[in-house]
Amino acid sequence: MLSGIYKITNKVNGKFYIGSSFNIDKRKREHLYKLNNNIHHSKYLQNAWNKYGKNNFEFLVIAKCPQEYLIKLENFFLKQLKPAYNIAPEAGSTYGYKHTIDTKNKFKSIIQDRKDSKKTNKALKLTYDEVFNIKKLYALNVDYKQIAFLYKISPSTVHSIINKNIWKEVPDYTIQESDIILNKQRIVKGYKYSDEFLLQILKEYKETNCTMLSLRIKYNMTKYLDNVLKGKSKKHLQKLI
Repeated sequence: MLSGIYKITNKVNGKFYIGSSFNIDKRKREHLYKLNNNIHHSKYLQNAWNKYGKNNFEFLVIAKCPQEYLIKLENFFLKQLKPAYNIAPEAGSTYGYKHTIDTKNKFKSIIQDRKDSKKTNKALKLTYDEVFNIKKLYALNVDYKQIAFLYKISPSTVHSIINKNIWKEVPDYTIQESDIILNKQRIVKGYKYSDEFLLQILKEYKETNCTMLSLRIKYNMTKYLDNVLKGKSKKHLQKLI
């Protein structure tokens, strides 16, 4: 995710718009959607877009910075470059302007950005592989709360990942034939499981960095699995690896 300052430039006359976002790719899509649908908050940019056409504009990132410095840096560029297409003299300000519907829409966008930022920050510590595994666990019918407990995130963050509000670049997990086979090998009465099923899990534990807790959550099992993995139960399985 790229955080920083961007510029939308009219290639015909050189006039431009300055903006900032903690997620520039998302903000770019929002600008393009609003401009193409004639609902952009900047009437100056919208009028120019309508007159010259989208092919005569370019979107460029002019500075990268942490989220906490966005407003300060945007104000610096606004004062230094004096963009023709911005409606306010300062970032987040409407000094000298009435609160039109367009302006209110801009504020809503800023507020939504902040909400999205709080939601996204909870998942920033996750890696690509961890997010993919979260989607895999969900596909295997593991509960949101169990997944959240395993990765030390909130259930709402898990929900956001599953619904592609964040980490959109990570594909959904497709159930494999091996997953189906393992589910069929689960048994039946009480805490009795087939040796084939337990052996598969034991191999996974030995060959990967999975924790006992993660395997219990993944396969929806009790702490009985811990004893198997430690060799306290089903000792003969240890000799088969």
